[in-house]
Amino acid sequence: MKTAGITISLLLVVSLAGCAGMTDDEQRMVSGGAMGAAGGAVLGAVTGGSALIGAAVGGAAGIAGGALVNHQQKGKATKAKKKKTVPAKPANGTD
Repeated sequence: MKTAGITISLLLVVSLAGCAGMTDDEQRMVSGGAMGAAGGAVLGAVTGGSALIGAAVGGAAGIAGGALVNHQQKGKATKAKKKKTVPAKPANGTD
């Protein structure tokens, strides 16, 4: 049991370190895919279906969701940049 805990901990650390060189776009899609796969596997197993098929469908849906979130975040950043304007000078000519 102790060996299994060490192995799981090591795999977790290695998998998280693999995200270090990714862009924000890639991280959002991988995160969405991982969460979708985990949720799909659990739902597949709980409902009596195949956990493997649930993980595949959930992972695909998660990747699509991550891409949509990424698109939304980029849209917010673009709108925020457009709102930044130079303050107008006072009408009376004083600074």
